[in-house]
Amino acid sequence: MRDSAACLAGGEVAAGRAETLAGLIDRFDVIMYAQCRNGRINEMVANIRNQHPAHRPAHHPHPRRMVKSVHEHQAIYEAIVQRDGAAAEAAMRRHILSVMADQLASIATSPELASAPSAVATSRSDDERAGQ
Repeated sequence: MRDSAACLAGGEVAAGRAETLAGLIDRFDVIMYAQCRNGRINEMVANIRNQHPAHRPAHHPHPRRMVKSVHEHQAIYEAIVQRDGAAAEAAMRRHILSVMADQLASIATSPELASAPSAVATSRSDDERAGQ
């Protein structure tokens, strides 16, 4: 947590520290996943991490997301250190929802996806053609 905080300056990712911070964020996530001690969950997470580049340290393109993660990880860490399971769970849930919201917002504003036909529109067109 200290190393992650040291990668921030003035509420932003410090110059030249983005790659280091991305690695630290990834490391925190790996440590948290390992604590669940559930083989199936660990396998699913490993599978997702291996298939989706967004879960690799070099693919954290959004400095604001990294700053949020540092603060959210700090809240999780503090709750764990205080042995407050309910607060740790609540902080983890807030973090997961925050990451999900940012990822969905990123997808919604992605230029690559803006020009691609939606799966819903494609399905409807196929269904409509089949009905003709």
